[in-house]
Amino acid sequence: MNRAAAEMEKHCMNIAKDVENAAAEADELARFHHLRAKELEGK
Repeated sequence: MNRAAAEMEKHCMNIAKDVENAAAEADELARFHHLRAKELEGK
């Protein structure tokens, strides 16, 4: 693999990692909001 391709792969892997972290955070926030909605409904 040439240098440019290696740099691009590293760049893309960092983006993928950031997206996975954002998705995990979104899942956590969704769980929180779901529990909060149940709490407000009195369940």
